[in-house]
Amino acid sequence: MPENSNTTNDGTRERQTQRATILAALGGALIGALAGLGGSVLVYTEAKHARQDEAEARQTEADERRADIRRGAYVDLSTSTTRFIIQASDLLIMSLDPSKTDKDRTRLFDEKYAPANADLARAVTTVRLVTTEAGKRDLDEIGIHYIHAGKLVNDTYAATSLEGIDAKKTHEEFLEAVRQHLAALRKFMDRAAGESL
Repeated sequence: MPENSNTTNDGTRERQTQRATILAALGGALIGALAGLGGSVLVYTEAKHARQDEAEARQTEADERRADIRRGAYVDLSTSTTRFIIQASDLLIMSLDPSKTDKDRTRLFDEKYAPANADLARAVTTVRLVTTEAGKRDLDEIGIHYIHAGKLVNDTYAATSLEGIDAKKTHEEFLEAVRQHLAALRKFMDRAAGESL
């Protein structure tokens, strides 16, 4: 009987060893599966974050490009305004001066005033395309004064004679239109500077 007991003990030990081996193998497989699942989740999460970071970087780049375009358009508007005012003032003064010839006025009109006027019109159009809704409202106010100043200059330039034109009144009205134009431009630029470009 003692041999029988050893055989039973050996069989029990063998079954326990097999059971332990199976449990260890299942535990290892479970740990491996969990590690694989964890790794997959980690890879998925990393890829998701990478896509989000890439999308944010593209958006930031697009915002920066848009801001650069706006800044360029705003600087061009300011520069064109200054050039227009100088050339318009020169043409108005020359047009009101009876000692100047038609040839002098025409040369100044063609070579200086008309290009400055065209540049300002182009700058205003460009800004209208890239500015905000609030900027468009400010731009409308700029346009009112710009058109008024231009009309005074054009009408005086086109007059066949200075008879009936009050030079002092015309000049004062022009200066007021320019003052209002510059005030509207300042308001526009202040708003633009305060916005997130």
